[in-house]
Amino acid sequence: MYLANGTEVYYPEDLLPVVASDSITARAVRNVHQQRRRSLLYGGIALASAIGIFAIWVSVNNRFQDRGEIDLSTFEERGLLVSGGGLLIGGFGTMYHQRQEVKYWGEANENYNTGLAQRLGVCTSGFAVVPCESVTPPPAMPPPAMPPMPVQAQVPAPAR
Repeated sequence: MYLANGTEVYYPEDLLPVVASDSITARAVRNVHQQRRRSLLYGGIALASAIGIFAIWVSVNNRFQDRGEIDLSTFEERGLLVSGGGLLIGGFGTMYHQRQEVKYWGEANENYNTGLAQRLGVCTSGFAVVPCESVTPPPAMPPPAMPPMPVQAQVPAPAR
């Protein structure tokens, strides 16, 4: 996103100084930060789980090379189960919160012009920027016209 003066906006927080603190853009930027933190938390869970799986694999592999058989202890079995679950939860949690982050970043970009106009106290009329007091509201839409009633065919009365 580029501002009118040519400044490229890389991060959502770059928009905060130029929009009102209660604008949709500011709320979306705060949501971006929240989703980014959650994504990093779930990513950390996935990473720790992957390290746990690797450590158990190294332990089992060393015993396999010494004795020639794979023998998992109860501790290792539970460790693999917990680490596998952590890897799945961490991976899916990271994906979900990254998608939410992108959604809110898009929302911040979409509402930037409105937030800036709100902060500056101006409105737009066509392509012109004008004080909000001079903007005339658009005329009210007339109610939709009722469709004409269908004409029923005249059936002649039976002869008597």
